[in-house]
Amino acid sequence: MAASAPFIVFDDCNLDEAVSAAIICKFRGSGQTCICANRIYVQEGVYTEFTSRLAEKVAGFQVGNGLDSDTTHGPLIHTCAVQKVIRHIEDAVSKGASILVASKHIGDPNTSFFAPTVLFNVSPTALLHTEETFVRSLP
Repeated sequence: MAASAPFIVFDDCNLDEAVSAAIICKFRGSGQTCICANRIYVQEGVYTEFTSRLAEKVAGFQVGNGLDSDTTHGPLIHTCAVQKVIRHIEDAVSKGASILVASKHIGDPNTSFFAPTVLFNVSPTALLHTEETFVRSLP
């Protein structure tokens, strides 16, 4: 599978730099480019602190019109992409994943404005690991 790059966080990292780099590596282009990291592996010693800091940053993203100064992330490419990410998130949760930052439609549910999602403990059999998602969900 293409677009399957991991982002790895080691115990001896600078956590602020690791969180910033993870956000850049995953959420550039709203997570819709093939060079985005599609999963993050974190060593146990920094797992709790890293996920807490990452979740706080991602929860602060503002999804909306790119012409609005408060917007940090625009829409997904198409409503089909929204349906795909919803399917992938539901699949991951059904296989034991937990949601750290919940996804949701922004405004009209018939648009492609969809907030980022952060999941943890995603099964290797989940669609997020076996299909290309190209959206801003992060296992």
